[in-house]
Amino acid sequence: MLKITHKNPANYLKPMFSNPFTLLWLCGLLAMIFASLVPGGGLSEMETGFGIDKVARVITFLLLSCYPVAFFPSIRMGLIISTFIAPLGFLLEIFQKYVPGRNFSPEDMIANNIGAIIGIFLAVAIRFFFRTGQFKYPKKGAVPRAALTPEEDISNPKDSPKTVPDPSGR
Repeated sequence: MLKITHKNPANYLKPMFSNPFTLLWLCGLLAMIFASLVPGGGLSEMETGFGIDKVARVITFLLLSCYPVAFFPSIRMGLIISTFIAPLGFLLEIFQKYVPGRNFSPEDMIANNIGAIIGIFLAVAIRFFFRTGQFKYPKKGAVPRAALTPEEDISNPKDSPKTVPDPSGR
């Protein structure tokens, strides 16, 4: 008989989103989406060319694409989420064409994608050099502490067996 087991995705996502920094990242992502689609002027009207608005976009998309790859428990899940940040910036820029008081700018689209790409590369470097977001596996052949009896556990001196002095005085 074939037994099919289904894994509940909520069991995987619950510990990931219980991290306060992940919740902060999610709030930042939602704030960026809201700020991109709110009617009225944005940073783009303050300066033209490659100015403060472009730098702000690069930094925003860098941070939004860097965090998942660097700090999510699964690098695969982090890369999947981070690679959707660049197309999200592309779509938000296209949607701005239809929002009153906002306009489409290919330069903003380029700045969004530059930030996302730099963020992914930076996150891979962070994860590689600092080993963030990974579960630390025990060394090969190590015995879990729970498997040791109190007599075998030498890490706690009060639980270790006491040595009795030799009555002969040797």
